[in-house]
Amino acid sequence: MGTTRRKKAKEKRRYKGKQVKRSRKLSKRAKKQAAKRKVRRNALVARIQKGWGRFSAFLKKKKDQFLHLCSRFPRFWHRRNMDIAQDPGEGCSHWADRPDIRPGQQIAQESCTMTTSNNSTATAPLTVETFTFHSLLGKGGFGKVMLATDAIRNERVAVKILKKRALLQAIKRRPLIKHEDILVESRVLQLANESNFLIHGNAAFHTENYLYCVMELADGGNLFHFYDENFLELTTITFIAAELVCGLQFMHSRGIIHRDLKLGNVLLTSDGHVKIADFGLSLLNTYGKTDAKVLGGTPAYMAPEILTQQSYSAAVDWFAFGVMIYKLTLREFPFPGENRAEITKKILTQEPPNLWLTDDVTEDFISKLLCKNQFRRLGVKGNVRKHRFFSSINWKMIETGKATSPVKPDKTSMYTGQKQQIHAPNSEAFKEPIAAMDQSVFDNIQFVCPKWSETYHN
Repeated sequence: MGTTRRKKAKEKRRYKGKQVKRSRKLSKRAKKQAAKRKVRRNALVARIQKGWGRFSAFLKKKKDQFLHLCSRFPRFWHRRNMDIAQDPGEGCSHWADRPDIRPGQQIAQESCTMTTSNNSTATAPLTVETFTFHSLLGKGGFGKVMLATDAIRNERVAVKILKKRALLQAIKRRPLIKHEDILVESRVLQLANESNFLIHGNAAFHTENYLYCVMELADGGNLFHFYDENFLELTTITFIAAELVCGLQFMHSRGIIHRDLKLGNVLLTSDGHVKIADFGLSLLNTYGKTDAKVLGGTPAYMAPEILTQQSYSAAVDWFAFGVMIYKLTLREFPFPGENRAEITKKILTQEPPNLWLTDDVTEDFISKLLCKNQFRRLGVKGNVRKHRFFSSINWKMIETGKATSPVKPDKTSMYTGQKQQIHAPNSEAFKEPIAAMDQSVFDNIQFVCPKWSETYHN
């Protein structure tokens, strides 16, 4: 019996050992199969995510097209946004009490707002879909300017589109640039509505990736193209200079230094009046001398104190103004050069040549504006308006903006006659999200001017 038990126990242990070895072999095989299943599962998840991303982008595109269509038809837009409880029935029967509006007729500005039960005015939201874009007006390092038409007001505007990432990267590359500096243009555009000689800002808003500044359209082109195609008499130059003086003095009275004043940044209206534009490099709250020592502007227009990185004031704008008057009068730059180093050397060491070709009054005016010493420069020392160069100017008439301009812009400029429509120039799809901390920089940028607030809201 004992022998039989021992044999059975031995056989049992042997059988159990075989089972363990077999189970181990099965576990290795299972691991390989599990690894293969994991790879296939991950590939499937990746394909599903990719397909879902494309599908969501497709839905967003269709949604944007739908919103754009709504914005193009104000009646449908307001019906879409009105309270369902106030809808009297099917169709557009709630317009039956408006005999002045026929089907298909565009609603006037005062008809685009609706009064709700709580006596508040309902306005349309201001988004990218609010505008129909026509063509590209200009392009810069951070974005571009587009010609557009807003849906309800049916008004031609210029929309400046800036890339948020480019602005944030510029801040990271240049530690001296503050976060507030990227909001300068929108703030100046709000103040610009108080002056007849600055381009007015209608609104500003932003999306996930882009910043939009809506400005009035100066459809006479810029001063550089007008100067390049026309010979300007001294009376015309004097008129242009007088309106520029009004614009500059308004900016300086509000503590704003332009820093990039040049012919290309001065626009003309269809009536030939001056509009200073492009405030991206402006400085705010600069009453008197500032601590700014950063290079900024176009080399040919830079004042000596900027090039030597000294503390400067609004005198830098008067130096650039002097370069503009010299260019308009003698049709060449006072400090020409083939490269930046040569231009800088001439600005710092040489006097403007060929001034003797002008009359004594113009020579004295330009030489005082181009004075190397910022504290003795005309505009800082002495009132520009009282110089003999402006002896024929009626400043009260100029200030009103109603003086007859001798400037006659080309009516066939690139701003007129644009009827083609293009899609929104920027897409929000397939872009990595910007961090919430960086997005907070743009929180205070949106605004709607009083004139547009009757129609749109942010």
